[in-house]
Amino acid sequence: QGSKAPEAAVRVHTSRLGSLGTSTRARGETRDADSWRAHKGERRAFSNSPRLNAQINALVSNRTSSAKYTVWNFLPKNIFEQFRRLANVYFLLIGLIQATTNLSPTGRWNTLGPLLVVIWVNMVREVAEDLARHAQDRKDNARRTHVRSDSGELVPTPWARVRVGDIVAVAEGEEFPADCLLLAAETGG
Repeated sequence: QGSKAPEAAVRVHTSRLGSLGTSTRARGETRDADSWRAHKGERRAFSNSPRLNAQINALVSNRTSSAKYTVWNFLPKNIFEQFRRLANVYFLLIGLIQATTNLSPTGRWNTLGPLLVVIWVNMVREVAEDLARHAQDRKDNARRTHVRSDSGELVPTPWARVRVGDIVAVAEGEEFPADCLLLAAETGG
């Protein structure tokens, strides 16, 4: 007889607050229904239950960041990016040889000077692009969606403050701030 993989059962857990959680486990495996801790490879999230999702929300955020650089890592990261281009490495080596030896028939700075100008222009361009990314991130993170509060009201909430387990109301054609699990849908016709 070959070994047969156990069938998976999906269990839905509800708390006294009306929150909803799902987990998948093998049939026949028993565990306390109120257990919220993830076990070996499981990830559990409970809707509308900040207390049960506190462990997850302490580690993750819904804040988006598409920027490449920060103030602290710009210079080293940008220099690394600049010299990933083989042409820049080539001209740096040729420029160093020209600047440190008498082997060059031209002046000492004929290669290093233009290379430094090209690298400087690329750095300025990267700063401008990254500032635009930071501005767009701030704009996106400040956009608002409607999150169901503990009292059942829909509260306008910035996208950056949406947490795992929040119930989000999304109108037709409206963008939403994160990966969402569809709980219900209504059509107008």
